[in-house]
Amino acid sequence: HVLERGKPDERRRIIEKLTGKVVQMSQNMYASNVVEKCMEHTDSTERELLIEEIMGKSEEDNHLLAMVKDQYANYVVQKVLEIKSEASEEGTEG
Repeated sequence: HVLERGKPDERRRIIEKLTGKVVQMSQNMYASNVVEKCMEHTDSTERELLIEEIMGKSEEDNHLLAMVKDQYANYVVQKVLEIKSEASEEGTEG
């Protein structure tokens, strides 16, 4: 509810709590819904931080393949792709 209707400051605090745990949270049935909502309702800067965490800083840190194969985390990956696709159609980054 806070992610959808809250103030930017409230959303930012939720993102701060998720930072460093995005992959782990994405693999949980309930927490994956929260991560999806974060992707959907945060600004592009915050969203990119979450995506960078998924992609990792090196090839060894790339969690994307594991997330695609996970029964819950794959929905987060789908949400990222959906948002990126919509941004591309609108001609914007983010």
